[in-house]
Amino acid sequence: KQWYQRRVRGLEHLGEWCEEYENPGSIECMRKVNEVARANWEKYVADEMDEPMVGHLVSYPITVEQDGTVRPLEGFENFPDTEAAVLGGKSAMLVEKLTT
Repeated sequence: KQWYQRRVRGLEHLGEWCEEYENPGSIECMRKVNEVARANWEKYVADEMDEPMVGHLVSYPITVEQDGTVRPLEGFENFPDTEAAVLGGKSAMLVEKLTT
């Protein structure tokens, strides 16, 4: 059952099933998932989409520095076509431990 669920989720989110996904704890799997997510991000933010995204997994537009500092990707302080900050903001309604 776990094998089936893993394949279904892989197909749903990644749009394909690759050999690398057989071992989800492996570095090869992590690299393949990141590769697909980064390629989808590039397609998502492109002026024109020459080819469709593979699945619907997209990288979150952040970078994490060596010291752990989280920053938005250069040029993407806000999500595309919105005023929503990638790193969020403080809320008068929600506690700071929640992402806003």
